[in-house]
Amino acid sequence: MEILKELEYEYINGYEMERDDYSKVILEDELRNFIYKINSNVTDEQVTEVLRKIKNLKH
Repeated sequence: MEILKELEYEYINGYEMERDDYSKVILEDELRNFIYKINSNVTDEQVTEVLRKIKNLKH
């Protein structure tokens, strides 16, 4: 978390955010939209694969 703060990412406590399921750590819709935003030529299949890999990380 400290590294991300040093990189000027905004930190928001998960309980302060509006969401339906607090057990889900990854905000998939927001992450999907951000991936498209920073990668203009990415395909839907590539984004789906990236999300799958992120959700299955061991750490």
